[in-house]
Amino acid sequence: MCRSLSPVLIAAAFAATVLSPLAHAMLAAPADADAPPTAQQMSEIAGDYQLSDGRRMSVDFDGTEVYVQLDKRPRQQLQGGRDGQFRTLDGAISIRRKSAADAAAIDVRLSGQAVAVLR
Repeated sequence: MCRSLSPVLIAAAFAATVLSPLAHAMLAAPADADAPPTAQQMSEIAGDYQLSDGRRMSVDFDGTEVYVQLDKRPRQQLQGGRDGQFRTLDGAISIRRKSAADAAAIDVRLSGQAVAVLR
């Protein structure tokens, strides 16, 4: 005895087959969220900066890595992602790249406190 499937069951099977992967893809994190920054992104934050608290900060890009030096303190490597955020391993210094139209192209946080960049 063979019964035909009801339209409701067919619609449910279709939804589960087609829409489920689509919904999962929409909710999943972007594939490059944890990807390393590009060389262009790293070079864009390089430069010498005058901070509003009187300190000087130097960001250097050597072609493969980005380093930051605050005043005469030891140079530290910055880790970053394609989201434009860069931070030292201890999190004491973080830098975020802003749009190129901004006068100060980066935001700086020192020990969690925002510091204005005068450049």
